[in-house]
Amino acid sequence: MKLVPHVCNLIPALILGAALLASPGTSRADQLYAANVGNNTIYCFSQSGVGSFFASDGLRSPYGMAFDNAGNLYVANNTGGTILKFTPGGLGSVFAETGNSGIFGLAFDSAGNLYVANAANNTILRFTPGGVGSVFADTGLSVPVGLAFDGSGNLYAANFADHTIEKFTPDGVGSFFASTGSYGALGLAFDGAGNLYAAIRDNNTIEKFTPGGVGSVFANTGLNHPVGLAFDSAGNLFAANQ
Repeated sequence: MKLVPHVCNLIPALILGAALLASPGTSRADQLYAANVGNNTIYCFSQSGVGSFFASDGLRSPYGMAFDNAGNLYVANNTGGTILKFTPGGLGSVFAETGNSGIFGLAFDSAGNLYVANAANNTILRFTPGGVGSVFADTGLSVPVGLAFDGSGNLYAANFADHTIEKFTPDGVGSFFASTGSYGALGLAFDGAGNLYAAIRDNNTIEKFTPGGVGSVFANTGLNHPVGLAFDSAGNLFAANQ
């Protein structure tokens, strides 16, 4: 990989976490952000695959990431339980404290609230744009990792421990959406047609679920412990291999 000076931070569009991938759902240029848990850094990759350093300050086992509508990048520190906020220029600050370690997936709703999958205590937390936190959901969860919103504002959570995907209404009412079979899912991502894709790390597959929850194998080649997913603006799916 060729590294170049920091140039990708101006127009973020896709992000990869070491455990998750996510897309901010905008029409911005397709640039890719990757969190490296092993050395506590975030890198940015251009459309041609050229990487550049983005940030490292304050990062402690970074996993889930998400962009707000202003282009700020939020990162879940799995160790320490903090959420960091980085400006488009890479300037970091603490956005919120979650109270414990074990946080993974991040996702924004249309109102700018940030949702956090807390695998350590089987909850999903919600933070206002001002950083005020509350429990959004605490039922039907079993080591939640990946989070993703559909076009109607429903939140989907990948339950890694019991191999299911749970669906929550905007009011926090949960229901079973789908089973991922014998293995738990990590990253989640929606395509433009409303189909949900799940990275099944321990089976080296990507599963596709219709809006009705019917699942099938979407991909099973070139994968080595896939952990995160994201779509670009052309509908191509990217997978992070752990």
